[in-house]
Amino acid sequence: MAKNLFHLELDTVASCCEYLGVETLNKYVNIINLDTLGTIKYAPKKIGVYAVACCWYDHADTGAELHFFGPGYSDSLEGNMEFSPYGWALVFDPQLLEDTLLAGRMPEYTFFSPDSTNMLKLNHDERHMIICCMQSIRLELFNGEDKFTRRIMTAGIAVLLNLCMRYFDRMYSSNRDSADAIVSKFNKLIIDYLSGVRDVLHELPTVSSCADVLHISPNYLGDVVRKKLNCSAQQYIRQMVVKEAAYQLRYTTNSIGEIGYNLGFKYPHHFTRVFKQEFGATPQEYRNKIIQYYNVTAAEKPKQ
Repeated sequence: MAKNLFHLELDTVASCCEYLGVETLNKYVNIINLDTLGTIKYAPKKIGVYAVACCWYDHADTGAELHFFGPGYSDSLEGNMEFSPYGWALVFDPQLLEDTLLAGRMPEYTFFSPDSTNMLKLNHDERHMIICCMQSIRLELFNGEDKFTRRIMTAGIAVLLNLCMRYFDRMYSSNRDSADAIVSKFNKLIIDYLSGVRDVLHELPTVSSCADVLHISPNYLGDVVRKKLNCSAQQYIRQMVVKEAAYQLRYTTNSIGEIGYNLGFKYPHHFTRVFKQEFGATPQEYRNKIIQYYNVTAAEKPKQ
C-alpha cells in the first residue's frame, strides 16, 4: 500500500522506521528489508541520522545501487514519485558511535556529505558482500543486548563502511582519466570567470555552482580536487580569486571596492575578510606594502 507522506523530520532511528512502516528493533540502529515495504510515495524530508541503502528496482537485476544519507541531508523535490525497491538498508544514530574509534573516522566517509545524496553502482559480487554485512548486523539485533552489543554493532558498521569506501575508491580509480578532465574543466571555469568571461558562471564561483556546470555532485567534485590538488575545492577557488585580487591591487589603479565588486564580492567586508585569510593582511594593507616597497626601491637606485 502506498504511503502518503508530508514533510518529514527523520532525526531518529524510530522516526525512520515509522516512515517506512517497520518495527524499531533498537533505538540506535536498525537493518531494514526493503522487499517488505511495497510502494513508497516520495515526501520531502530532513534526515538527522546515517543511512546506507543497497537497493535495486528490478527483481531480476543482479547489480545494485548504494545510496548514502548523513545528518543534515534534506530534499524538497516536487512530483508524484513512487518507489518499489528491493534490497536492504542500514540506519544508525550518531549517538551509537559516541566514545568509539569509528566516531573519529566518520569524516573519512565523504559519501555522507549533507550537500548531496551520493550513489555508487555495484556489481553482483559487491552487492552480495554489502548484503552479507547488513544481515550480520541484523542477526546481532536479535541476539539480545549485553555489554558487548554496542562494540559488535559498531565493528559491523565499520566493516560495511570500509567496503563502501573500497567501492567508492574503485569508482574513482576507474575514472582517473575523467578526473583529470574534471580538474582541467574546473580550473578553466574559474580562470574564465576571473578573466571576465561570465557566460557560464555569473557570480563568484562556489563548489556547488561549478559542480552544476560540470554535471557532477559537489561532493564528487570535492573528492576529485582533493585527490588531485591536495586541497579542498573551496580552498582552491578562494586561492585563485585572492591571487587575482592581489594582482589587481599590485598592477592596477582600481579602487579596492572596484576590485572586490568586479571579482563578484557583493560586500566590501566579505572581500576584505577572504583576502586577509589568505594573505594575513587586508587589501589596503597589502597595497600599502607594495607602494612602500616600490618607493624604497626607487629611493635606493643610484642616480644616473
